[in-house]
Amino acid sequence: MDSWDEGTDCCKWEGVVCDNKKGNVIGLDLSCSELIGSLQSNSSLFLLQNLRWLNLAGNGFGNSEIPSEFGKLRSLTYLNLSATGLTGLVPPEISLLSELVSLDLGVNFLLFRNHDFNMLVHNLTKLENLILDDMDLSLVVPYSFLNLTVSLKHLSLSDCNLQGNFPTQ
Repeated sequence: MDSWDEGTDCCKWEGVVCDNKKGNVIGLDLSCSELIGSLQSNSSLFLLQNLRWLNLAGNGFGNSEIPSEFGKLRSLTYLNLSATGLTGLVPPEISLLSELVSLDLGVNFLLFRNHDFNMLVHNLTKLENLILDDMDLSLVVPYSFLNLTVSLKHLSLSDCNLQGNFPTQ
């Protein structure tokens, strides 16, 4: 970010939220910040072990894949990667984020394999908000949705290539 000055306290940087007691970075809101390039697996982002909230929506990660290193951010409760130009398979490591309450992967060129979607549904038991709009869910069996957590309050699946009949029970 252009406005970030390495010589200053990062907790005062735009879009950065820190824990008042320990000074750890717990939130990053970099939505629509005109970030461009690819998400690299060696990014210092994945060193933020106390990160609970991450919003990268509306940036241009130009056909890069979601790094499996997202699985290291085990404290995340909120993850928004919508409309970022991400492509490829959703890595199974996303299902390691068992504290997630909200996950938005919509409006990307992403594909879920059925096995990976089942792992996600099985492991994310605190999930309340799941947005997968404009993704490719053609490999996901609608029956998998029966396993969604009872905590789920909002599910959005518009234009996601889901095929087959939704089970009634």
